Amino acid sequence: MGEKKIVDRGLVNDVRTISTYAPYVDALFIDKRCAALLKEEPLGTELEYKARIFSLSDPDEFLGYLREIEGQTPDQVREYAAMIYGID
Repeated sequence: MGEKKIVDRGLVNDVRTISTYAPYVDALFIDKRCAALLKEEPLGTELEYKARIFSLSDPDEFLGYLREIEGQTPDQVREYAAMIYGID
């Protein structure tokens, strides 16, 4: 009694979601447990996917990623976003 399950229903769902989307999206924000698992060996070097993985274990890394996207956004896209969303 009192043993914590390593693999539970939530983890199974997370793995399914990550394996489905990680090859196709630029970034995924996932829970700390899954992010830590993806950094462990051999997963850290053997898995290949497009997505950059972020979690609450390093929020500054995610904010840096968002700033990077913002900095690369062309002026024309910013103008369209302002028109569509009413941003001043």
